[in-house]
Amino acid sequence: MRDVDQADLDAAAALARSTIGVPDDVDALSRPVRRLDRDTSYVLVQLGRAGEPGWVAAVDPRTADVMAWATNATGTSTAPEGQGHDGADEGELVWRPCAQSRSPLYPLLRTVAPAGELFIDLTGRAFTELSDGRG
Repeated sequence: MRDVDQADLDAAAALARSTIGVPDDVDALSRPVRRLDRDTSYVLVQLGRAGEPGWVAAVDPRTADVMAWATNATGTSTAPEGQGHDGADEGELVWRPCAQSRSPLYPLLRTVAPAGELFIDLTGRAFTELSDGRG
């Protein structure tokens, strides 16, 4: 799997703007998300000013596919932020369909702590494994 680079992040933001119909001057925050169910990544794009209504999209810039998008009434991030629990590393955003995250618009933060791997959801709940069911 090739890492997501700046060109991918820029392309994802442009695809999200075009699909949703958002002007180029609207702020975009693009973050890579590694898929756990296949050997690929996508980009989570938040459009709009932080704390104000906007949009969020999951974009595969390599296939020019906006996988999903929705309005974001609060303007807050749909991805967990910061460090994990109990001295874990900063981690990476990951996703696969599971009960802990049913949508690519809500990735999980994967961290590795001294006690092992953790998956942290948007509310801060930590899981040691992801269920196979979609809940």
